[in-house]
Amino acid sequence: MPQVYNKRLKNYPIEAVYIGRPSIWGNPFVVEVFGRELAVALYDNMIHGVWNPVLFDLKTLTGQALCAQAYILCHEWLSKFIKRFGTRHPTEIIPLVFKDKDVLCWCVPLLCHGASIIKMANVIEK
Repeated sequence: MPQVYNKRLKNYPIEAVYIGRPSIWGNPFVVEVFGRELAVALYDNMIHGVWNPVLFDLKTLTGQALCAQAYILCHEWLSKFIKRFGTRHPTEIIPLVFKDKDVLCWCVPLLCHGASIIKMANVIEK
């Protein structure tokens, strides 16, 4: 099964695909702003075509501001994605690009959006 490697450690396969910023696969939801768990959840939802404001505490101004910022970042990422891949959905493109491939980011061993990419790319069909 493919895995996420840390770019800093230099122990990754040469064929590993870089998924950090500024690549098209980079997570636009910065950990320092959204926190790691929320940033990864937002990325996972985004590549699945889901917008879920329930992830935010909308009773607070901070939660409302984060929700608005995340919505804008999601829209910007999808605009770049559409420019590159046309109207094909990430659920269609990611398996084509990443099937059986390792990915390379800066996060591992911490929670990383790379796990979402690998999971989507390598779904076992029954």
